[in-house]
Amino acid sequence: SNRDGKLFFKNVENLNAKLESLARTYVREQSLKELRQRLAELFKPVNNWCYHEALPLPALDEITLSADRTSLVITEPYVAQGLNPQLRQFWEQTTFKNRVGFLTGARNTFDSLIESAKRLKAIQHILDEMEADKVPENDPQSKQADELRDRILNQFLSAVKETFTTLYYPTRQGNQDVLSPADFLMTFEGNNYRGEDQILQVLKEKQKFTDDVSSDIFRKKIEARLFTTQVMLWSEVKKRAAMT
Repeated sequence: SNRDGKLFFKNVENLNAKLESLARTYVREQSLKELRQRLAELFKPVNNWCYHEALPLPALDEITLSADRTSLVITEPYVAQGLNPQLRQFWEQTTFKNRVGFLTGARNTFDSLIESAKRLKAIQHILDEMEADKVPENDPQSKQADELRDRILNQFLSAVKETFTTLYYPTRQGNQDVLSPADFLMTFEGNNYRGEDQILQVLKEKQKFTDDVSSDIFRKKIEARLFTTQVMLWSEVKKRAAMT
């Protein structure tokens, strides 16, 4: 304002205000969709050594297991304790018990994670608008938007790390199939994250995964665990591997 009380303004929006205003317009289902897309990208399988598909926050009837594919189910933490009883019951009743693992947690941080996903969606919308309007990259607003995106992305990754802290994987105790929990500590290098590598590392530490597949020890393990008769169809060998 000047001495005469006149107000002057620029045709530049307050990005923080726009971001928060836009984020408030998203309903929960929109935020969950954004969260699923982000989780799918973080845990996208590349090598397919431990799992072939990542299922982020699926409904129970969306989980379909087969002998030829292993699934990583990323599920909302069950705050009471441990794995959601419905998922545990699903696993106990499925035939292919060795073809699925569950990534979850025990902390009540899921709502904060959804809020972070909502704000990520909002800043991406703002950046897309700027690109459509051909705002130069060296424009102050464009730089501010990029800084906002980086800060919100860091907040999102931190919320993911706090939320998903336990990996349940199938194993055997005596003659019984069980789901065993393992601590899952997500580590980031900048904003780069490959969930598949870290899942593999946890399973390797628990001796659920090995890359030593040429030794006599490995061969004897396979013979003892999979070959139940002197002659077996290859399809039966694969089926037993998926079940046991």
